[in-house]
Amino acid sequence: MALPFPIGSEMSQIVYFLVVWLVSSFVLWLSAKIFVPDKASFPIAAVAAIVGAAVFSLFSGRLLYTLVALILWIFILKSLFNVGWGRSFLIALGAWILGTIVGWILGIPMIF
Repeated sequence: MALPFPIGSEMSQIVYFLVVWLVSSFVLWLSAKIFVPDKASFPIAAVAAIVGAAVFSLFSGRLLYTLVALILWIFILKSLFNVGWGRSFLIALGAWILGTIVGWILGIPMIF
């Protein structure tokens, strides 16, 4: 059965973006659920995932820029989940570890 619309390269890029965003959001939510179960929320995780992706896109390339992006992302997690620096770092670390495992299982290269 054919789809009612053609799937070109643009559509496949949109689908890929949405799948990676949803998987990243789930991984971030799961990490937050582990470290701050009372404050974990999927919508907040989805916002954090998209904002984090934008931050890392803007600050990519050199090591210093990557460190700045990492600090900004931890600050974003701190602000969105309303936790301290330590818990936001744990959320980020947990999300990176879980994202690596889930990405490997699903065949999505470096979702985090």
